[in-house]
Amino acid sequence: MTVHVSLEANDVGAEALEEEINALTGSLTAKQQEFITHYLRHRNATSAYRHAYDVSKSKYNTFRRNAHTLIKSPIMQEIIALYGRRTTLTTRITQKEVARAWWTIANTPISDVVKVHVPPCRHCHGMNHDFQWKTEREFREALGHAIAKLCVGLTGGDAADMAAAIHAGTIADPSVPSCDGGFGFNTRLAPRSECPECNGHGDKPILEITDTALLSPAASMMIQGIRQTAHGIEVNFVDRVKAIENLAKYLGMFATPLVDETQNPLERLARRLMAEAQSVPVVPDEDLPPEHVYLDADGQQLGASFIGFARDDLDDDEYVEP
Repeated sequence: MTVHVSLEANDVGAEALEEEINALTGSLTAKQQEFITHYLRHRNATSAYRHAYDVSKSKYNTFRRNAHTLIKSPIMQEIIALYGRRTTLTTRITQKEVARAWWTIANTPISDVVKVHVPPCRHCHGMNHDFQWKTEREFREALGHAIAKLCVGLTGGDAADMAAAIHAGTIADPSVPSCDGGFGFNTRLAPRSECPECNGHGDKPILEITDTALLSPAASMMIQGIRQTAHGIEVNFVDRVKAIENLAKYLGMFATPLVDETQNPLERLARRLMAEAQSVPVVPDEDLPPEHVYLDADGQQLGASFIGFARDDLDDDEYVEP
């Protein structure tokens, strides 16, 4: 019963957020609505601006500045935040759960999915280190092939006599296999260091893939895709390094970048001044209704009409992503 009430409360919260989102987006112009819709789908402000506005007569740096000025405006930031909250409610997932998934990906051993095993050679576990067969059937098939090769060109009676002599052991030929090493060869055993044939190095490595039906939930998260190729089965894994980076960002490890002590003092001062510089000059966007009022960090009134665009005659230096 408690779960039912909780889910119902989440549904009510999602509906309220939807109404708030519709109210805010409804106050935007058609072009601004198209801009934010495209941005929320692709998360690229410049691409969204190019999609919504006519930039054929504008320089790239100009409409790039305009795009980032628009996306940083209070109303756009509020819409983005509301969409994030709505996604959290509708998917029933929290930031902690996402961080836990990243942690799982970063720490689950890949060997839970695939592993490389070095099997013993055929002489490692054979009696007196002679060649060991898997089964008696395997030995009989190899013996039959060897006899057939030796009997090539012989008449029926001579071929029968040759086969009988080989089985009786009266004819010794290096191409005829023997079962002196015994049976029971198992690739899952380990190589033996005292083996005179491989010196403990074993045979060619074997790539073993775990049956997906037997994978743990954590191991299943490691797999991005599986496909059949001409060379066998290919397993693609998720990017563990990316998961670690996302987790580090979530924990705020990149909030304060390390300062290079060997950096030139003048260069360090220039970087600090650039970081503290005010935003580029803008002119009002007449399409945006001015009735929405926001306050900046200093408590000064900031109307929606302050969302503006740079002119083409501004400095055309390279624009740095905010």
